[in-house]
Amino acid sequence: MKQLKAKVYYLKIIGKVLAITSEMQWAVLETTKEQDIQIFPAVQNKSLDEIDFVELEYGTLLQLSIM
Repeated sequence: MKQLKAKVYYLKIIGKVLAITSEMQWAVLETTKEQDIQIFPAVQNKSLDEIDFVELEYGTLLQLSIM
């Protein structure tokens, strides 16, 4: 079973979080940073140089929502 990790997109200069993508499993496809910029409104007007992301281990979002 394929698991897609959540990504936290942020502004490099100040570290402000712009978007958090969902985790998914089963029939999922990984997306690139370029594809995510086209998909998620919060990062659509940002350049590749302005933003970056970290991937969370699968299940981390569920753990955080329980706390």
